[in-house]
Amino acid sequence: MKTTQVLSLVITFLWVSCSKEEIPKEVLIQYELSDDVSPVKVSLRVEGDFHWAEWQFDRMHPYFPNGKENGVSEYVFEDPGVGIVEFSGSYKNDEKCFGRLAVEIPGVATKVEFTALSASRLAEYFPDLNGEYKVEFSLHDPYPSVFKSIVLNLKDIKGEKVQFNQPVQFHIPRFYDNTDHFIHLAISKVSEPDAIIRKNIFLKQTYLNDRLLFGKTQIGYGESGIFLETDWKP
Repeated sequence: MKTTQVLSLVITFLWVSCSKEEIPKEVLIQYELSDDVSPVKVSLRVEGDFHWAEWQFDRMHPYFPNGKENGVSEYVFEDPGVGIVEFSGSYKNDEKCFGRLAVEIPGVATKVEFTALSASRLAEYFPDLNGEYKVEFSLHDPYPSVFKSIVLNLKDIKGEKVQFNQPVQFHIPRFYDNTDHFIHLAISKVSEPDAIIRKNIFLKQTYLNDRLLFGKTQIGYGESGIFLETDWKP
């Protein structure tokens, strides 16, 4: 009887010990959104020195990073709503850990705002740096529906950016469902009819690619490229 009781106590002790060891430590997942509209890139971090780690997004799409930065990850959530991030790993001392995060993913943009022109050699794009230039925007959906324009007074460009006196904003409530939704950009001297720059900016394409990669819309002229800096708004 005593032997049975001692054996039972040993088994219970071992079971409790093993159970405690198998419970992973809860960790905090830090995150930062790249924008206030979706699709949005989420940068993630868990502090610690991990032997191995696994990230999982919306309970699928597993990611197993290698190297010293396995506590760092990023992911693009495409749809508005709640995005689920899960992290599991093992510290160098073999202690297991787990973290879970629910991220509120914002809606798709309904407005676009153009704020400046920029390029590494911006002055090379304008033949007369003391002249006034007209910048014209027309929204096509796919037919012209809204037209706006501003005037730039360059006065010897010395930097890499020409800021607009006020942002040029368009309401674009349907652009995400229409690949033909675009802005036509034309830049010309006020005193001359011919444009020195013309470009169609397809909004969905630049929204999905250039916004997530660069945070701006590339016009695509010259070796280094001239950019129309853009802010996408809810």
